[in-house]
Amino acid sequence: MFFDRCCPGCGGRARHVCRACLAALTPGGELCLDQLTHTFALYCYDDRSRQIILAAKNGGRRDVLRVLGAQLGRLPLVDSADIITWVPASVAGRRRRGYDQGRILARALARQLNVPVRPLLRRAAGQSQAGKNRLQRIQGPVFRAATAAPKTVLLVDDVVATGASLSAAAVALRGAGADFVIGVAAAASVRPADLATNLYSDDTQRLRR
Repeated sequence: MFFDRCCPGCGGRARHVCRACLAALTPGGELCLDQLTHTFALYCYDDRSRQIILAAKNGGRRDVLRVLGAQLGRLPLVDSADIITWVPASVAGRRRRGYDQGRILARALARQLNVPVRPLLRRAAGQSQAGKNRLQRIQGPVFRAATAAPKTVLLVDDVVATGASLSAAAVALRGAGADFVIGVAAAASVRPADLATNLYSDDTQRLRR
């Protein structure tokens, strides 16, 4: 039936994520990451959001990914992008899940903003971040541009842990021609106090010109 699914946050009957669980999530903010013009996280990755994110990422809940992807449209500067792309998952991760969570997030955001979405990046083989410790994650995966990138690219990821994946992806995009790379993620595993507070810097004004 239409409402057979439950909310991954509380277990109650809901089409996707119930309003109460979404309202209880801790808002994110801006992160300072190398190679990215700006980076924004929708939520903080904590005990409340983890259950929802993991259900979306590893539990087959593509519907939840689409909800989170559409919500990314609330973040600053997303309407300034020429194109949307995503941090591609590893081959092993895609095979295990049956989908690339970043692609689903990006496509949902593209529909929300009416902005083109394209696979601009390729991930080197054997570069999964899953199961790695923090030091190994900081080294990051390796990405290559699949095609030339436009001036302003909106780069989508699911969860920011160290920021290594987003930064590595941004390097590839800049090498392919992007001047501005704006990163957005469903959640970031940092405390609210660690988030940058200046959401509208001089670079923001340049992007809007």
